Amino acid sequence: MDLVVEGHLEEEKLDSLNLPNYTPSVEEIRYIVEEEGSFEILYLETFKLRHDAGFSIDDDYQLRSHSQVYCDEHVRAAYVASFIRAVYEPILASHFGEAVIPHIFHRFAKNAAKLLRMGKGFFNNLIISLAKKPEKPDIFIILTITIILNLFQIINES
Repeated sequence: MDLVVEGHLEEEKLDSLNLPNYTPSVEEIRYIVEEEGSFEILYLETFKLRHDAGFSIDDDYQLRSHSQVYCDEHVRAAYVASFIRAVYEPILASHFGEAVIPHIFHRFAKNAAKLLRMGKGFFNNLIISLAKKPEKPDIFIILTITIILNLFQIINES
């Protein structure tokens, strides 16, 4: 809403933006796979991953990077904003126009910095391994072959 107050966005455009996002539960995913029937679930796991997970601040990384700048929450927040921008920029630009995009993601980075500082900001991740179930032989084909073989046998015996 700040971008509306600052004059970067029209309130009507903001109100008309609709970005539906639905995250199914593990139970829903399991049900859908089992109900569809073509696959067997070999492995299914969910876990939370910090928004800045690819941005390591462990000691080993610091030794390799030779710089403390990577620990700065604003730099980490800009990193988070950059990969969110990669996904949402085309959608937002088509709705709001190109000119407002830098303002949106600058604001996003500021909010991300607050979340990171509070220890919040996670993605739910899913790892699933599926195996295609062997196809059941078609009964019609088996019956047809059996009938044909029986006919050949009858013809050969005559």
